[in-house]
Amino acid sequence: MDTGCRVLVSVLFGALFLCFTRTETNLALNRPTSKSSSYGNIDGSTANDGNSNGHFGSRSCFASLYGDSEPWWQVDLQANFIVKKIEITTRQDCCPERLHHTSLELFDEDPSFEPLTPAKLCYFISDFITWSTLTIRCTRPVSGRYLRLTKTTKLSDNDVLQFCEVKVYGGLTDDNSLCASFVRRRGFRYDGPSNITKGPEISSSIACALTCERVRTCIGFNFRYNPELACELVQNLDLTLVLDASWDFYLYQTCVNPGKTGGHCL
Repeated sequence: MDTGCRVLVSVLFGALFLCFTRTETNLALNRPTSKSSSYGNIDGSTANDGNSNGHFGSRSCFASLYGDSEPWWQVDLQANFIVKKIEITTRQDCCPERLHHTSLELFDEDPSFEPLTPAKLCYFISDFITWSTLTIRCTRPVSGRYLRLTKTTKLSDNDVLQFCEVKVYGGLTDDNSLCASFVRRRGFRYDGPSNITKGPEISSSIACALTCERVRTCIGFNFRYNPELACELVQNLDLTLVLDASWDFYLYQTCVNPGKTGGHCL
């Protein structure tokens, strides 16, 4: 658990300073995925949907095709992170030992489109895993945006790449500032193309702000308390604000560099 402060600036009530304690966040949760192949047209998102059910019939597990000679699965964390820990939930109704000879590598660019981007090895699973959840700590500090799991050795055609959930924990790199302010416009909502993020992990405007900070292209967010919590990340510079009493809009602003001012971010 780590602590930090954010500044939410209200145009009606002046500066509101909020300090809080932030629990460990799964960076991979519901982030975009890709894969070399998948068994039974199962989407790659089943491996980072927050459902750790280890039974394949739950349709929350990922598996590659039998004929894939070097299968891989990848998640886009949508920002550069220093990865500290990775948790992998294996299939539990059958064959957890299929998780072997698998490399966990991070990339700054998507290797599917930039094949020359350097791979940074976090860990290599050489043993045959027989327990339900494998907790991995990188053998050295590794940063990157894209985490790829690649099975480098197959012992038979049906020895597929298979697991049921991948969780990633870490911190932002130096070029992603954790100190920021959000200028609040009460009763306004950005109306236009936006990447919508909503779910049980969004429990407050601060949680929404943390999500925005993890996405490099996020410039602010819409937040609504009633009739249900909703967080919408805005990633379009062509801002159009409309009156909407049930929403508030927060515009992202980076903190002043303390090295130049002698001050500090709250």
